[in-house]
Amino acid sequence: MSGRISEEFWTRKSREWEGEPQTVDGERARLEVPRQRRLLETVLSNCTLDNGTLCPTYSKPFDLLVRGNYAVCLSALGFYDQAVEQYRIIISKNPRSLEGYYNLSIALQSKGDFDSATAGYRKVISMAPKNSLAYTGLGKCLFAKKDFSGAIAAEKRAIELFANNHWAYLTLGQIYAATGQLSESNEAFRKAIQINPKDPACKMALATLLKQKMAANQSLLTR
Repeated sequence: MSGRISEEFWTRKSREWEGEPQTVDGERARLEVPRQRRLLETVLSNCTLDNGTLCPTYSKPFDLLVRGNYAVCLSALGFYDQAVEQYRIIISKNPRSLEGYYNLSIALQSKGDFDSATAGYRKVISMAPKNSLAYTGLGKCLFAKKDFSGAIAAEKRAIELFANNHWAYLTLGQIYAATGQLSESNEAFRKAIQINPKDPACKMALATLLKQKMAANQSLLTR
């Protein structure tokens, strides 16, 4: 153990090191070819040949993906009619698009078309019976249509499917408050706040509960 590297060791390791780049490059090439092939297939599937020229046509999945993102942006900006139009195009091309029906229902609900939104949420539920958020949306629409018993049933079903669905508890709190069931309303709001105290809607619910408590205390003091 002199600390010196023998000539034999140096020669052997040099040969190994010289071969490593080739091995790495070969492995990279082996992995790169299938990835490039998949990319090429995806691009070609979204093109057509027109007089010898390859032209983009943006069929699945590009078209639906782009339209979906575009529709989400339109909804966020308040252009609900345009968003609805895009979602309907998506559904016409993919009638089994659960996301398309769900987002369409949200856009219809946002623009105040509660009848169509109700039908949309029911369609989602028929496709995915355990979709808690679809029941939440359905309950909101039924509440807007003053079908209080139906709305309560929908929100309770949403909670059965997903116990931490604070949106369902918030809607339940609103329904109970609108029907004069203040004790049930407060309890629903409390549960929503416990689940997600950082949600802006939960913060508003908390503010409502605090105001009610302050008003009750003030009433006791003035007696």
